[in-house]
Amino acid sequence: MEFVAIALGLAQAIGGIWGAGKQKKADKQSAELAYLDNLEKIRRREFEQEQTKGAAKALSETAGVLHAGGSTAQGVLDTMAREFKKELDWMEKFAKEARRIGIKVADVQAQTSTYKSVTGGIQTGISLYPT
Repeated sequence: MEFVAIALGLAQAIGGIWGAGKQKKADKQSAELAYLDNLEKIRRREFEQEQTKGAAKALSETAGVLHAGGSTAQGVLDTMAREFKKELDWMEKFAKEARRIGIKVADVQAQTSTYKSVTGGIQTGISLYPT
């Protein structure tokens, strides 16, 4: 009976540790995929911004506005470009931070699962071990 208790405890611990490792890998892949998705959103947003800036400039030029230094139309376009840059910078910062946190969460969850597996295995072994 002692052997059975020890074997079951070890099997539970090893199975849990193996599962924690697989879950960690999946969680990290998920964080990486979310990061790539965010990068694609940034790329698309940047394309939309370029289209918007181009359309705004074209519309103002068809209205006869000269885009020389100091013109109101150029000021609006410059402001638009600055704000668009701020938006893209924020999106990139968010994407990197979300990726970093996702990977950190995967590490912590794997570590927690490993500890739970080991303590669960010990508890199983102790509970089945004859006294």
